[in-house]
Amino acid sequence: LLVLCDTESVLVLTVHHIVCDAWSMFFHQPQLAEIYPSTVRGGAPRPPAPAGAYADFVEAQLAASSDGSTDRAVSFWRRRLKGYATDSPLPRRLSEDAGAHGARRLEIDWPAEVLAGAQRLAARDGATLYMVLLSAFAALLHRLSGRDDLVVASPVTNREREEWESVVGYFVNLLPLRLRWPAETPFTELLAVTRETVLEAQTHQRLPIHQIAAAASLRP
Repeated sequence: LLVLCDTESVLVLTVHHIVCDAWSMFFHQPQLAEIYPSTVRGGAPRPPAPAGAYADFVEAQLAASSDGSTDRAVSFWRRRLKGYATDSPLPRRLSEDAGAHGARRLEIDWPAEVLAGAQRLAARDGATLYMVLLSAFAALLHRLSGRDDLVVASPVTNREREEWESVVGYFVNLLPLRLRWPAETPFTELLAVTRETVLEAQTHQRLPIHQIAAAASLRP
């Protein structure tokens, strides 16, 4: 707790990602905001107990290894990623600009009218805003690389059961989404490809990314 002055303090939480993901913080920060004032006033707040436990998630992962679920997921990802060229599709300059860890972060504030248009497109085509933006990102990568066969790794919460939604823990996984479309494909058709790809991948989201990469002989 950092005391800035008599009337202002800042609580700093440092949590290793192996025990807590972003969803966990998103869910529990409001609870902290409710608990703290009550505690200051001498109360004894009792936050609601989560419906599940992280151990349940671990048990489900282990059970998948024995009931055939893992084998089916491995087969799916192996088929889905078969033959993909793992060399960087980006021009050399952009690859070098990515930095020592091969990645950069860019934040963009979308104009309200652009966001509204994307939402309308998603609703019209039975997609989500995420699918529209992913399609736009794939189109950008296609323009930069000239390739019409791309893999974009996208995070997924991996909380398939309702009782896991309020559990603190590391559930998140990465899904390598392979997007393929013929040259000069209209954006609406690319969106349809993206929609199908995302829905299929999410049905096999439980398999950890390192196992997906191993199954498909991809670099993690």
